[in-house]
Parts: sequence; structure tokens; C-alpha cells
Amino acid sequence: AGAGELVTNELSGTRRDRLQRVIRDHLTEAAAARTRVYGHDATRWGVHEPDAYDAILLDAPCSSERHLIQDHKHLEDWSPRRSERLAQQAYVLLLSAAQALRMGGRVVYCTCAISMGENDMVVERVLERLEKKQEQNGWKLRLALPSPERSDLRPEWMETCSNGCRVLPDMADGRGPLYLSRLIKVPL
Repeated sequence: AGAGELVTNELSGTRRDRLQRVIRDHLTEAAAARTRVYGHDATRWGVHEPDAYDAILLDAPCSSERHLIQDHKHLEDWSPRRSERLAQQAYVLLLSAAQALRMGGRVVYCTCAISMGENDMVVERVLERLEKKQEQNGWKLRLALPSPERSDLRPEWMETCSNGCRVLPDMADGRGPLYLSRLIKVPL
């Protein structure tokens, strides 16, 4: 009763196969039966399924600085242009997620990057873009962050940013990096 459905999407076939194994190995049979795994281009998801979801977790592809310091191959592939490309992809993904949300729905945007360009700046660009289109859309996206008075809701190792919060490994006993921003779709 009241059981929802979990829709997952992973473009990479290798990662999608691993996700399906995790679901099979760790969810009950009943929960797994209510789980769908897709491999769609999520930049177009909101066009195909507008106003369809109550909650979206957008774990955006990012530069993942932890991988840079742990794996020489990742460091060789890194460049400022790559971070810019990932930020642009994340921007389009977040716009699509906003479109796919039902009214009152929430999206959590997260990365494992330190780059402001892939984090706060992506959220800022999306908010600015949607503000310009809010009359046309009939809705807007707004930040849904805990109030500063409720800092007791955040561990001391979680830093507040302009549009979210972040966890840095040097402050969190090796956890992170992780960036999170929570947004809600509201009517005008």
C-alpha cells in the first residue's frame, strides 16, 4: 500500500549492468519488481515525460577530483575544457529534471566535484534560465535548503555554499568531495 516506483537511468551500459546487479542482489523481490532501469539520454527526459516524477536524484557526471588523485589515467584525461563540458551537460540535465518534476516535486542535484563551475554555478544558471521562462511555464524552481537557523540539521563537516552544500575530504574524515543542492518545483 502506497508503494511507489523507482525509475533509474544510466547511459553507460557497463554501469547500467552493475546497477541491475545491485538491484537484484540487494532489493527484495517486491521492491525490485517496482524498479525500472533505463539507458536513455536524460538531457531529453523532461521532454518525453514532463510533470511525471515526485522526486529526482540527479547524480550528474562530473570531474570527480577524488579519481584524479587516486588514478593517474583520470589525471591525464582532466582539463579545464573537460570541466566546462561537464558543467554544460549538468546544466542541460538539471533543466530536463526540472521539466520532468510534478508540481511540488523535488530534485536533488549532486556531484562528486569540487569545481564551482560544476556545482553552484550550474544551479545558478538553471535558476536564472527558468526565472526568464517562468511566465511561459507557469512554474518556477526554487532552492529548498535548510534555514541557517537550523544548522543543527547539518553535520559540522558539511559546508554551506550559495546554492547547496558540500563535503570536502579534509573536513570530513576522508568523505567526499560531494556537492548537494535541493530544489523544489512550485507554481507561480
